[in-house]
Amino acid sequence: MDLLQFENDIPQDAKQIRATLQKIITDHHLVFKTNEWWRAHEFPVKEVVTILQKGDLMRLDTVVDETYGCWRCDYLTYGLFSEMLESVDSGLRSFLPSVTKGLVRYAIHQFGSEEQKQKYIPGLADGSLIGCFALTGPPGGSNPQDMEMKARMTPDKKHIALDGSKIWITNGSVADIAIVWASLGARYKKLPEIRAFIVERGEKGFTQQEMKHKGTLCASNTGQLFFENCCLPKEAMLPGTEKGISAAYECLNQARFSIGWGVIGAAKACFAEALTFAGGRSFFNIERDIISQPLKKKQIMQAYFADMGARISSMEARAWRVARLIDEKGGITRNLAEAISFLKWQNVADARQVANTARRILASNAYQIEGTNETYRHYINLDAVETYEGTPEIHQLILGNYFTA
Repeated sequence: MDLLQFENDIPQDAKQIRATLQKIITDHHLVFKTNEWWRAHEFPVKEVVTILQKGDLMRLDTVVDETYGCWRCDYLTYGLFSEMLESVDSGLRSFLPSVTKGLVRYAIHQFGSEEQKQKYIPGLADGSLIGCFALTGPPGGSNPQDMEMKARMTPDKKHIALDGSKIWITNGSVADIAIVWASLGARYKKLPEIRAFIVERGEKGFTQQEMKHKGTLCASNTGQLFFENCCLPKEAMLPGTEKGISAAYECLNQARFSIGWGVIGAAKACFAEALTFAGGRSFFNIERDIISQPLKKKQIMQAYFADMGARISSMEARAWRVARLIDEKGGITRNLAEAISFLKWQNVADARQVANTARRILASNAYQIEGTNETYRHYINLDAVETYEGTPEIHQLILGNYFTA
């Protein structure tokens, strides 16, 4: 599927990375394995890291370079990489492009001290360290400024104590380090002063717990984090986060970009499975009492595929344009934040429509999550993808403010 002929414009480096990833997906039977993980509600992080280390794909980054053990590429290449990962499952894209790269490595690189960068980024690049990004708290939801997580100076003025909890944290129970956002209690220009801290697994007063019995993203690790008088040295704070909540939003834009690209892969996977099914199944002609053409030749089916194909082509057009803008400007600038919100919001909405249409074509066959069947898994995952990194309403507000400014 290449209605708008983007394939001809893919750089050679991006084609090589995509070919490497495709070979890994095929050689390791990742679609089959992911179905098994999804049914068992498992995310075998060590196995996933081992697989992604092949071809040095864990090191791929758009911001961090060889200085800290990464391999830098442009945003278009990373978008295509995210797309292929999510063609397998949203959990894989969440693990690497969105969280490990987009939220954790980016936060340390952009807002950390040189010592923090040297200590943590190389491990996050080679897979020996797993990180998580702890912004969402139980009461805050889409409004992190109302977080109950508190940070306070201890009486000796040498430590920071954290109290509170975080919820719905990808990689939360398997992470070796957590980027934890907390309020200092004071307010500046009517907004709470918020900072980020690096908390290592095993710190006294820090507990990690897996969230089980989820109805979506079942092949992804999700955790709750609990802090009770968790004392950290003052050096655990990311110094660049003195700018407050806007630092967290910068990180979120990195993750939103990978989501906007990733869901193209999920949509294409659903389209391909529906097309294979409709091409291999014939419909019964009642009037002639004979087995007739393949199902995909029925006009109603062609209308379904036209709608899915048009949505996927629109998703690609948005993603390519945003990636090109970012690469032209040398990174995600402040005036591109709205474009990324547009990309995440609209591409997820279109991906959900594609997955739903494919599910209808497959009928009851969609509900067998076994072998390499994947449409229903994508369909359910996309419900969660729509919600995290900003609900549709949040992105509507961002764009509404932009269009009426």
